Amino acid sequence: MNEYQVRPIGTIQNGKDGIFIKLFPEYVPGLEALDGFSHINVLWWFSNCDNPADRCIFQAERPYKNAPAVMGVFATRSPLRPNPIALTASEIIKIDADQGVIQLDYIDADNGTPLFLLSKLAVFLLSDLAFAVLLTLLNVGLNDGAAVLPAVLLQTAILSLMMALVGLLCALLLKDFRQFTLAYLVIAIFAATPVFLSANTSIKLDWIGYHPFYHVYMGLKNAYFGTDISPAYYAGAAGVIALLFLVVRLAFHREIGKEG
Repeated sequence: MNEYQVRPIGTIQNGKDGIFIKLFPEYVPGLEALDGFSHINVLWWFSNCDNPADRCIFQAERPYKNAPAVMGVFATRSPLRPNPIALTASEIIKIDADQGVIQLDYIDADNGTPLFLLSKLAVFLLSDLAFAVLLTLLNVGLNDGAAVLPAVLLQTAILSLMMALVGLLCALLLKDFRQFTLAYLVIAIFAATPVFLSANTSIKLDWIGYHPFYHVYMGLKNAYFGTDISPAYYAGAAGVIALLFLVVRLAFHREIGKEG
């Protein structure tokens, strides 16, 4: 059997300023007259799937709702395949022939995955922080509210990131919106109800100290009253958020593999 060598001619750069193909210097002359075209076919490599385990996968779970339960990878867009070669037709936005850079409208390259997750978390976080500012100033007043606001916003960010990550994980793992709504409602009740009862009423639950959201809620309550919060709490919260992010990112990669 003949073996063929594939050499990269550049890299895909996917960032906040846009999506670009950066050619290696020796291939820049190949851009001559490309500005006469509106689109370009980009052959790229599923680099995150270039390993023996992923290249030995020949079947995928149902990638579409009405598809068969199991399909061969050659009938799907899954990146898990013997030869992880991808093809994307992209619109050309701009060409810098001197620098060897092509700006594209879109390309579904895998290095956009963490950017997607971070952008979703940023939307939830900013909306929660805005609501926390409004709620604090309305309930505590302008002067007192300004004094406790930094601590309140920090606690709000911790709770927001945790709940957003849990919600994203539910959305990735569950089959439809009905299942997601039911699961997230149960989680929200579990996270809020026993914690609120134990912290704000005469009802005392012996096990509440083991409830993960009890400490988050008490951190938020202590922030409003100006009480010191243990550094160990912040270290634990950061660890939980990092762990949740890694789990969500893994689940997202899994779904991307199924959907192609």
